[in-house]
Amino acid sequence: MTDRAVLNGVIQMFERKRKEHKHLFMYVETMQNHGPYNKIKNPSVYPVEGVEGYEASTFFTGLKKTDDTIKNVINYFKTVEEDVMVVFFGDHFPHIPKFTNKFLGSSLDKLPLETRVKLQSPPFFIWANYKIKEEDNQYFALSYLSSKVMEVVFKSLVHCLVIKLSLKEYLQN
Repeated sequence: MTDRAVLNGVIQMFERKRKEHKHLFMYVETMQNHGPYNKIKNPSVYPVEGVEGYEASTFFTGLKKTDDTIKNVINYFKTVEEDVMVVFFGDHFPHIPKFTNKFLGSSLDKLPLETRVKLQSPPFFIWANYKIKEEDNQYFALSYLSSKVMEVVFKSLVHCLVIKLSLKEYLQN
C-alpha cells in the first residue's frame, strides 16, 4: 500500500472524527520506502550516478513520492481549525550496501561507531498547525522520540521524562 493511500486514510479518519466532535490520536506506520528495493515496487525515475544497481534509485523514487504525499497532508492540515500535530520519522536508514559504500566511502563495518549509531538514528520532524518551538537537525535514537513529543505537546515534562532526556544528553556527549 502506498504512503499516499495510507495518509489519505488519515485525512478521512480525521474528517469522520471531526464530524463527531471527537479528538483523535493516530499512530500510522507505512512501508512504501522499506526494502526490498525492486523495480516493481517503485519503477525508478531518479537514477543515482556512480552507483550500480537499481536499489538506491528505487529508494529515492519512493522517497520523492513520500515527500510529495507529506507535503499534501501538511497543506491539508494547515487549513483546519483544530490543533493538529504531525510527527514523522523512519526507523532506520535504508540498507543499500552499494549506495552506502559509495556515499560514505566505506562499508558499514569499517565506519566509526559514532557514524554507525547515527545511521540507526534517522532524522525526524514535528509539525503543528499551531505555534511550537522549531528545531533543526534532530537526530537521536527513536527510544527518545516519545519524550521529545511530550516536551513539545505539554511543554513541561514529568519527572521520568526529564531523566530520560538527561540520559540521552549524557550518552551523546
